[in-house]
Amino acid sequence: MKVANRTKAQNPRRENVDPTDVQAFEQINRNVAVYEDTRDQISNLNLNKGELRETILADTRKIGNRDHKGNIVAHTADFEVTAQRRQKVTFDDEAARQCLTAKGIAVPEKTIVVIDQEAILLLVEQGKISTLELEAMYDKGDETYALIVKASGEEKTSQ
Repeated sequence: MKVANRTKAQNPRRENVDPTDVQAFEQINRNVAVYEDTRDQISNLNLNKGELRETILADTRKIGNRDHKGNIVAHTADFEVTAQRRQKVTFDDEAARQCLTAKGIAVPEKTIVVIDQEAILLLVEQGKISTLELEAMYDKGDETYALIVKASGEEKTSQ
């Protein structure tokens, strides 16, 4: 798919870059090193946090008491710890159909119409609509950038 021409305001050029500005490149290098170290520390902390969470939940389930909502609550000298019960509930169409059919009740159904995106792409390939018209059919969010840091031949994507 071709992208429409962008103005300089939308796609700024690197015209003002001074390739001899050693200080700027050194500053980027220092900041990237600190960034990488911080990201690794956060990753390790999150791993430790997850392990602690699982241990605390297991201990709470072992010594706590169940309340009227199904939560398990443990009281220690310093904390009240709750293993809050959460359960994903989804509607089972087949169970509903069986129940209603067994009772002789008509199954209430509705049809939802959606546009077939693959058929739209086929129309572009056939030349019936242009790529610019196709682009106009997509909502575009704000432009964001992922930070890519490459070191020692390894690519890391940060968010």
